[in-house]
Amino acid sequence: MDTKVLSSGIHYSSLPESYVRPESERPRLSEVSQCDNVPVIDLGCEDRSHIVQQVALACINYGFFQVINHGYERSVEKNVTSKRMTSLVCG
Repeated sequence: MDTKVLSSGIHYSSLPESYVRPESERPRLSEVSQCDNVPVIDLGCEDRSHIVQQVALACINYGFFQVINHGYERSVEKNVTSKRMTSLVCG
């Protein structure tokens, strides 16, 4: 299976131009509508191709999604988030 490298791990001081949408293609906050049905991806599903398809559709249609049954306990998530926030504040 061919793998496409999306990042070389190089740290940029600004975003490469290819990552930035032209002004005319950017969303306008005045035109953004409320979304009550965020796509939910269940990683507990045994059909990997179905999960991949759900992720692709969510990215294409919404740009984001929520993941459930990912295998991490809530306490671990809170601990990781807390450590990340502390490192951001304390440097």
